[in-house]
Amino acid sequence: MDMSEGGLSTSFADLVLLAVSVDCGRRLLQNRFRANLRPGMDMCVRLQLIFSGRKSGKHIAATACAIGAITAGAGALRFAGIHGPVKIIHNVFTDVSTLSSCLVYGLAFHYPGDLTNVALWSTALAVLGSIGASLYIPFPIQEMLAGVTGTIGAGLIAHRCYTERKRSPRPVVYALAGLGLMMSCAGIGTRGSIGGILRIDLISYVVAGGMYLLTWAYTSMF
Repeated sequence: MDMSEGGLSTSFADLVLLAVSVDCGRRLLQNRFRANLRPGMDMCVRLQLIFSGRKSGKHIAATACAIGAITAGAGALRFAGIHGPVKIIHNVFTDVSTLSSCLVYGLAFHYPGDLTNVALWSTALAVLGSIGASLYIPFPIQEMLAGVTGTIGAGLIAHRCYTERKRSPRPVVYALAGLGLMMSCAGIGTRGSIGGILRIDLISYVVAGGMYLLTWAYTSMF
């Protein structure tokens, strides 16, 4: 992905995406323990409740949020003028996010219950495979792989929306809208601007909107 046009506006856009990613991850992890989380509870106790017990598809979706948060956080620092290792981390996780985010969300929708070995290994393979692809596979082939993984993820989300259409009609609409936003990023590009907004900035805003809608739909369905 071309990053040559980024600047302070891109740093701000990444900060927005970072805030949304962290908030979505928090809501996904806290949702299972909402009855036990009380105002004023010690943070250590909160973290124990969140990460103890059985894991579920919400942890898979939170993985996608974590990837988005790392990418956005590194981008915010990079475009604010901080380089060095930050630039390398941003480059790698930008590719990882492009290759795996939609697929990981799709796996979360496909495996909404307790986390099985199949769900765990599928998610690990998606993330680790994306990291390997970012490091060792040429960019043109990465683009083709991103198209494949994005299509698989979109198919998994669409299938879940079809099965939930009668039980959860409103969350289904939100999920499809979020999916549409995520998939639209492929057509935005990174050079030039649209309506005075740099395309590279617009991608961050669109991804933030898509992540928020998918997370809202997921926590409402499950």
